[in-house]
Amino acid sequence: MVRLVRPFNPRSAFSTLSQTAVLLFGILQLDWNQAKILGLRALFIRNYRRSYQQRRRRELKQFSRTLTVGVMLLGLTLMAKSKQYEVVITHPVQAGAVQLKEGTYQLELEGTMATLFQGKKEIGKIPVRSDEVPKKIEVTSVGVVGDKLTSIQLGGTKTRLVLSGAE
Repeated sequence: MVRLVRPFNPRSAFSTLSQTAVLLFGILQLDWNQAKILGLRALFIRNYRRSYQQRRRRELKQFSRTLTVGVMLLGLTLMAKSKQYEVVITHPVQAGAVQLKEGTYQLELEGTMATLFQGKKEIGKIPVRSDEVPKKIEVTSVGVVGDKLTSIQLGGTKTRLVLSGAE
């Protein structure tokens, strides 16, 4: 039979197993087998679970912070990257100071400059002015007068690029 000398607080801040054993032997007046069965195993398991849960919470917080920072950086790089449009030239034209042969080009708009790429190779930069049109443009198209490129209508937007000097 177990007699309590004073109330036992299982949440007391004893850090090692030996201190817990001394507490159980002294306060509860238990022999080794009773202490082993009743208290030590339960306290050890409780402390182990608590430390595991704290460690797990800490790891999850660190992971979520790292993931958040990663997603934010990815979002910033995607926002900073300019939008590219595909432009098809059917016959050779002059675009500003750049002579364009027939083919498919990627146009990247950066402020008042349009950069033309063929694959990953930069073909040239063209100064442009951006105009808003009232209706959304369905397909990217080009405006040509003679052999000079005058405008580019960007598909999926309400933007029309007018090349400088081609009014």
